[in-house]
This record gives sequence, C-alpha cells and structure tokens, in this order.
Amino acid sequence: FVLYYYFKLFYILYLLLLLSLFKYFLFFIILSLLLFIYLSIHLLFVSFYIFSQISLLLFSFLFYLFIIIILLNQLALRYYYYYYYISFIFIYLFFFLYIHLFYFILPFIYLYPFYNFKNLDFIILLLFFSIFTSLLLLLLLLLLLLLLFV
Repeated sequence: FVLYYYFKLFYILYLLLLLSLFKYFLFFIILSLLLFIYLSIHLLFVSFYIFSQISLLLFSFLFYLFIIIILLNQLALRYYYYYYYISFIFIYLFFFLYIHLFYFILPFIYLYPFYNFKNLDFIILLLFFSIFTSLLLLLLLLLLLLLLFV
C-alpha cells in the first residue's frame, strides 16, 4: 500500500520535472514542490507507526533529491547550451537509481516486523540510508556554491 504511493510520487514528480525542462519552468517547479510536500507528509504519517526512522530518512532523501534537481535545472537555464543536457542526464539517473533502489529495499523494510531479521541487518540498512542521504546533502551544497560563485 505504502509502496504504491512512493511509486506514484516518483512518476508524477518525474513527469512534472521533465515538463519543467522544456516549458513553464517556474509553474511546474512550484506545482511539483507542493505535490511533493503533500505526498511526503502523507507518507510520513502513513508509515510512522511502522518505522519512523526510515520514514524520516526517506523524507529527507526525497527533499534533498528534489532540491538538487531544481538546482540542476537552474544551471541548465543559466548555461543553456552546455548544462541543459547534463541536467537532463542527472535527472534521469537520479530517478532511475532511486526507483530501482527502493524497488528492492522497501519491501524488506516494511516486512521487517513480520520476519525475524537480525538487528545487524536493520542497522546496516539505516547506515546505508544515512550515508546516501548525507552524500545527497553534500551534492546539494556543492551545487549551491556553484550557482552562487560561477
């Protein structure tokens, strides 16, 4: 049930962001952001009773990812001929990686209470999400610096 909403969120955002690359940039960014906030908060509360830590990590991960894509689009608008294609490739790669990552990992997370996994597996999973989210935050900061000083 929750997994369905995640995929719905990914594909709606993906389509809106692809549209924002071509036309009505600001309109689609605002619309995508509102939709993202609504669905993320909904997912957070739906899955809160299952795993609050994982839900918060997913929320922050999605948030950083979304801001990174907005910044890449800003770079594409500023340096149209060169960064346009790079930002398009980045958007595709981010969503491809993200959807496939959670396609394999999310079922294990939400089935965790019903199976007798070792605690070590769960800790490794949390560590993985934390590292990946931190790397996204680092990329976000680098993009911000690039936008400010280039």
